[in-house]
Amino acid sequence: MAFAAVGSWVVASAQQTPSPAPQAPAAPAKPQKGENVKRPYLEKALDELRDIQQHLEKAPHDFGGHRVKAIEPVSEAVKQIELAVRFDKN
Repeated sequence: MAFAAVGSWVVASAQQTPSPAPQAPAAPAKPQKGENVKRPYLEKALDELRDIQQHLEKAPHDFGGHRVKAIEPVSEAVKQIELAVRFDKN
């Protein structure tokens, strides 16, 4: 009888201890902006220049006459960096 009681206890204990669920492989982290790019500092520069360009184009004042003159070189810098990044991906 003692053996039967011990056997029942072992079975009951085994049933109370859940087995760990199989874990799914961890999904790769979503790449951050610029991580899939050879030159992340160029992508960052492009973001900054585009923000500056947008600010200059929408500015409510002309910065003492320099706003319009500043837009052209900023736009040219954006264009040249975009071309450099495109060239570098080839």
